[in-house]
Amino acid sequence: DLQAVCKIYSASRGNLEKLAKICGANLELMKSSPPSDALDFATKLLEGAYTGDTPAIALKKLREALREDLQMQAGNLRRTTTKERSALAGPSKEEVECIKKIYMDND
Repeated sequence: DLQAVCKIYSASRGNLEKLAKICGANLELMKSSPPSDALDFATKLLEGAYTGDTPAIALKKLREALREDLQMQAGNLRRTTTKERSALAGPSKEEVECIKKIYMDND
């Protein structure tokens, strides 16, 4: 098995993108711990160092994408002024009339 994977490495001339495609390995994991030579690549691949936990990797990518999107959208937000009314002021005349109408219509 090691020799077969070494041949694949040599045929790809160590190109990590090609190797990831051919072997079904995770390119990010390969870039984070690149092989020093064909034998190192074969050993790491067969030990599972380049397969990784796919759901965990997908979750990490999703979080990164969400963080980037939130940061971009934060720049589009505008400041607004909020009208606050004292609870002691009571309902407005329009609100009283609206409630009165509802009450009278359903009595």
